[in-house]
Amino acid sequence: MSHNPNVSLDASMLKELLAELARLLPDEDYLRLSHTPSRTMAFADYELGVGLWVNPESDEEVEFEPPDAASRPWDYAVERLQALAA
Repeated sequence: MSHNPNVSLDASMLKELLAELARLLPDEDYLRLSHTPSRTMAFADYELGVGLWVNPESDEEVEFEPPDAASRPWDYAVERLQALAA
């Protein structure tokens, strides 16, 4: 993932960000992102299985399927520790 604050909200970055948000917010059915410098925005409705990216400056709109939640190598170990602590 790029950590450059000047990066735009393009299709590849969008899917990476949404996948990470879906991992961090697993109970959310609707996620929305906006990028002020480029005026782009996107949303993902996981319940309906639809997403939309919009660039008002160029009048572009792209529909996409919301990405699955990202997984990290340590997620399974954290889940096991939480289960043991319960």
